[in-house]
Amino acid sequence: MLLYFNSDSNQYIEVEKGSAAGNNASECMAYLCGIWKGNPNATIGEARQETIGGVIWQIQEISYNSYSVAIAAADINGQPYIAGMNTAQANQSSASALFADILSTVRPIS
Repeated sequence: MLLYFNSDSNQYIEVEKGSAAGNNASECMAYLCGIWKGNPNATIGEARQETIGGVIWQIQEISYNSYSVAIAAADINGQPYIAGMNTAQANQSSASALFADILSTVRPIS
């Protein structure tokens, strides 16, 4: 699923099965963080775990130029799921609230 905030294609939330990034949430998070750590313009924040919608999500926040990025990974019924948010720093508060709302609804694809 890909949801754009407005006509700026750099502001979006994306959610998908994470099997292409790893076999579990930890592997997915390591893979995704590895991509960002290789970017000299990115500042990696503190990693955290948060229970959202009854699911434990690993979340990493990243600053990149004038954007705020969050990546998240969780194991749901034995399957890894990943989510990402990219938004202008001016929209971070409302985008983060929407991101949490979307994470609370993620369930396995049958």
